[in-house]
Amino acid sequence: MANISEVDYFARLVEALEPWLDRVVIVGGWAQRLYRLHPLAQPLDYEPLGTFDADVAIPLDLHSTGEEIRERLFAREFREELMGDTQPPAAHYRVQSGDNSFYAEFLTPLEGNEVKRGGKREGLD
Repeated sequence: MANISEVDYFARLVEALEPWLDRVVIVGGWAQRLYRLHPLAQPLDYEPLGTFDADVAIPLDLHSTGEEIRERLFAREFREELMGDTQPPAAHYRVQSGDNSFYAEFLTPLEGNEVKRGGKREGLD
């Protein structure tokens, strides 16, 4: 397979998210990289923050389109990696082929009572 860049992987992620692009926000290192592409962006003499992941912030009330983000990611050669012993576990979506350093992570507000997923009360360290 031809050498695929992380920009190509990011493009696959955006294609998978197309039905929800009006409701999701790219945050973190990829946001910094994207800002630099805007025609009014000030040129900078240093490289943007580099991260292996693309963080996608999604609202709790993400509308249904009849499709699931997970299935759209699978159709674009992402695989799901579940991590940790919390419920639900953390999930990364990593590209199956090529350089496996790129992955997507979805962030959403945690709702519920004052007890966090790890069993600690909110506000206590």
